[in-house]
Amino acid sequence: MDLQSFLKNKVVRNNKLYTIFLDEIGAGPLDAGCYAFAAALQKVLGEGSLYSVVDKGIAQHVVLKVGSLYVDADGAREEKAFLKRQKDMEDYTNPTLRLFKESDVPDSPRSESLINKLAAYLSGEGKMSKAKRVKEMFEDLHDFDQVLRSFIEDSQKKIDADESKYQYSQHTKLETMSGAKYIRIVAVNQAQSGKSAWAFVDKETGDVFKPASWKVPAKHARANIFKPNTWSSVTAYGPAYLR
Repeated sequence: MDLQSFLKNKVVRNNKLYTIFLDEIGAGPLDAGCYAFAAALQKVLGEGSLYSVVDKGIAQHVVLKVGSLYVDADGAREEKAFLKRQKDMEDYTNPTLRLFKESDVPDSPRSESLINKLAAYLSGEGKMSKAKRVKEMFEDLHDFDQVLRSFIEDSQKKIDADESKYQYSQHTKLETMSGAKYIRIVAVNQAQSGKSAWAFVDKETGDVFKPASWKVPAKHARANIFKPNTWSSVTAYGPAYLR
C-alpha cells in the first residue's frame, strides 16, 4: 500500500482521528485542522518543513513537505500533482507553495494539546508502528535520482561557499559514477583536471559514506540522502569523520 492510500484509508477515514479533531476544534484535518495535522505528522516523523498553499496572495492551507513530497490528510504527492489537486478540489485560481509563516491561516488552531494527541495517534499510541510505516512509505515514494540531485546540489553549495573564501579557488565540481551497489560522488578539480572520491551513496538505502579509497567506502554511514536533517554531517570536503 502506498502512502497516499495509507493516509486516506488508515488515517483520515479512521473515526478516532476525526473524533480527536471534532472534540478539540469542531473541524477536520482538511479544514481548520490543516496546521495541526501537518505539525503532528512533522513531530512523529522528526523531519520535514511546513509549507503554505497560497492563492490570490492569501495562505489557504498548510502541508508538510518531506523530501520532494507534499503531504496533508488527503495524501502525499509531488509538487506538480499536489498543486493540480489543490486547484481541482479547492477551486483555486493559481495555487503556489511557499514556506509557512506564523501569520498564515490564522483561523487554523495551533493547540499543543491537539497536536500532541494527533501525534500520539499517528505514532500508534507510543508503539511507533504507524510512524515507522509512514516513514518507510515516504522513503519508498521518493525518486532516488531526484533526491540524489538535491543532495549533490546542497553539497555543491557548501563547496562553492568554502572555495569563495580563497583567492585561488580550485573550482571543484561534483560528478557521479554508478556502480553495482554504490553511487560514487567524485570531486573534479577543474583547474588541475584531477579527480578524487568525495563520497559513496548506497543505491538501495540512500546511506552516505566517507570514502576509504577510490573504490571502497568507509564503514558506518554519515548521512542519508532521504533525510535532509542528516546533511549537516557532510561538509565541503565530504562526509565528516565519526566523532
